[in-house]
Amino acid sequence: MKRFILNLIFLLNTVCVNGQFLSSDVLNKEFCDTLNKYRKSLGLSNISIEPKYKNFVDNHSLYQSKVNKLTHCNEYGCLQNRIDNDPNLYGLVCQENCTVVDVGNGFNIDSIANEVLGHFYRSKPHNEGLINPNFKKCYISAYKKGEWVYVTLILSD
Repeated sequence: MKRFILNLIFLLNTVCVNGQFLSSDVLNKEFCDTLNKYRKSLGLSNISIEPKYKNFVDNHSLYQSKVNKLTHCNEYGCLQNRIDNDPNLYGLVCQENCTVVDVGNGFNIDSIANEVLGHFYRSKPHNEGLINPNFKKCYISAYKKGEWVYVTLILSD
């Protein structure tokens, strides 16, 4: 029985090493600071970090890593259905931005925050959310799996 438990612990540790969430506090601060510099350059007000959105974006970043693709849907439905079923987002106007970052050559949180903002800045529909003057709150999540980081950003009024 001891051997079984030790093998199970080893297996669980091995599985956990294959993927991990990147530090949400540091990532959110870096991303939000960079986003707010961009918004300020356009004469827009700052967006603040909303920690209540953490589970929403964490669940979605993890889901995308499991299916190895970017999507606004998951096993519970697509974006609006997911928003309607989240008590922290229900009734709010929201936009979700998703991307994936290749970190095969190494990474740090600052470089990921800048690259993610670049992905969203260069995409017209994603950029519209970044510069929407009605959006006041956001939260970003990043899940690293192998050489890829799956990112989910939620913006809301």
